[in-house]
Amino acid sequence: MSFNPTRISADFSCAPQIALEDIPLIAAQGYKTILNCRPDGDGGADQPTSLQFQVAAGQHGLEYYHFPVTIGSTGSQQAQDAAQVLTYAHKPVLGFCKSGMRATNLYNAAMGSADKKTLFQWLKGKCLITRLWRWCKHRQCASSCCK
Repeated sequence: MSFNPTRISADFSCAPQIALEDIPLIAAQGYKTILNCRPDGDGGADQPTSLQFQVAAGQHGLEYYHFPVTIGSTGSQQAQDAAQVLTYAHKPVLGFCKSGMRATNLYNAAMGSADKKTLFQWLKGKCLITRLWRWCKHRQCASSCCK
């Protein structure tokens, strides 16, 4: 099988189904983590299991995570869990599934979840009532000064 990943960001690439024989090449290309988004048995009996990938990845010094995504079912909890893993995983990360789309969708959902979490943490540190009062006061002054 020809290993040809698609770069999604500086830290994440996706690929269609990889083979166990691709793992040395993945490590040689500098990837540090593999994210398997394909459920076991999704491709029939010929598809290696998550445990086989985990063992092979470990033999080549790679971290391995399994986030089985069924088509069209990336939920918010799964995205939050993936965001947590992607935050702390060694980079760069290679995600894969049958075509690469589920891995890409999970990554995008996870990054959206991480962005929202960061925004909410920032907002918690601000006094929104004071900020709103200052904004409204400024708007009233500006409108009365302009009349």
